[in-house]
Amino acid sequence: MPNTPRRTQSLSSAFTGAPNALVDPVAWNSFLETHIKDEDDNREAIEHMFNGGFGQNMELLSLLLTFMRYNTRRLVDYQRVLSEAYQPDFFEPNWKRSSSSVRRRHMLEGLVRSRIVDPEAEADRIYCSELTLDAMDKQQGVPFINLVKRYIAPDVSKLTPDTTLSFPHPLWADEMKREHEKDKNSLRSLMWKFVQLNRDLYLCTFISGTYGSSRKVPRPPPTTLIKPHLADRRTINKQISDTMQRFGHMMDNDTFKQVNRQWKASVNAASRECEYCCKIEEPKDPLKRCQRCLANVQRRVYYCSSECQKKDWLVHKKICGKPLTIETANNISVSAFQERAVPPGYRTRFGPPEAGIIRSPALKNQICYLNHPSNAHVDYILFSPSDKAYHVIIWNDDILRTAFDDARHAAFILDKERFIVRLAQHLIRRGISMTGVKDLTEKDIQDQLQAEFPSCPLSTQLASLDRTTPTGQTALEYERSSVLAVWEVEKANRKRALKKR
Repeated sequence: MPNTPRRTQSLSSAFTGAPNALVDPVAWNSFLETHIKDEDDNREAIEHMFNGGFGQNMELLSLLLTFMRYNTRRLVDYQRVLSEAYQPDFFEPNWKRSSSSVRRRHMLEGLVRSRIVDPEAEADRIYCSELTLDAMDKQQGVPFINLVKRYIAPDVSKLTPDTTLSFPHPLWADEMKREHEKDKNSLRSLMWKFVQLNRDLYLCTFISGTYGSSRKVPRPPPTTLIKPHLADRRTINKQISDTMQRFGHMMDNDTFKQVNRQWKASVNAASRECEYCCKIEEPKDPLKRCQRCLANVQRRVYYCSSECQKKDWLVHKKICGKPLTIETANNISVSAFQERAVPPGYRTRFGPPEAGIIRSPALKNQICYLNHPSNAHVDYILFSPSDKAYHVIIWNDDILRTAFDDARHAAFILDKERFIVRLAQHLIRRGISMTGVKDLTEKDIQDQLQAEFPSCPLSTQLASLDRTTPTGQTALEYERSSVLAVWEVEKANRKRALKKR
């Protein structure tokens, strides 16, 4: 919906009077840091939520559990992206070598980006009282590096909603553990799970934003959505109305009207997606609803096809047409969702490798960059020793680009040594001219490629390949010239055939 007002201020900021993060991020962060340092107040806020109306109001409980299910999906996506993109041998020494002002600038940008991705998650910062710029910047930024490592999965293929990485706050870690051991389906255990999920998601969005800022990834666009997609819209609108009535007196009238209008509009504009494969609804291809859920309990569950509905039935049958209980909703909130090789917002340009192939951290980082929507036109990314990223783009030569794409695909997906060497030769011999920069050397490019493909002895293989290709050409260029030569022969043959006729 192109005319939907974008949320320029979160409800949390509007109620507390915090500055706008997009206008004055330094003042905004300072304001929030002063409010999260008091751990007693934070604990009191959590207890207030525990003792609120969730236990008596099944509509709100259902909404909370639906948010949990949606946010669990988001948490898996963030941890997959972080685990694929994180390159410790490259990032950590550079992070420690950076000045304090540079580290703090990237972390502040990370906080702002987390605010852009989900404005209402700003309130979840009360669960992260240790998240201050001073604390994260101590000892040359080591606390931030340690925080990142908490959410890096050693094997991304085993990362599921049931195995997400978590970092409980020391303030409540023991109590949360006791509640889970006592009864994992109790209301109090569920509330602790909700708090911990929001904390993990906030920390992951902050880490992702900071890491992206340090690697010069563009800032994400402002969101217009407030999810979850499964929630009953009447329940959401009722919650909005109740919230506004309770806290509206804390804002001036103009701010109240603006925030109320933006929040309601963003709810109405929320995207629908398939419950199983997460395909986003398009105007020309509307999703189909589960009629039993809609008729019996006014719950909106969408599927893109009958195949997806059948595949999700083992999970969905627990709640189909039935009111949610704590136990059923808690169980399905972390059900085994459909695997997605690439998270939402990323293209499936390069999926997972073939079975048994393990990618290096450097190659994971390269693929993560190339999969980003902003790099749709980029063929490869080269990094200088000073950590500047340069785009390799093959212009106006479809034959050469096809040869390059084929070699890159075989190198990324199949780990074929012959194609790795052909790809490396072309990037080393032509990378500097294609990027048009002067602070790159052939040795820099070869070192980068050796880190990306450590199992391939590039030095000896490149020397061998150079001897077999014509002087002044790379193997890919020779392949291009061979294709052109064949085309010229075919063209001449067609002309002769026409003359004979």
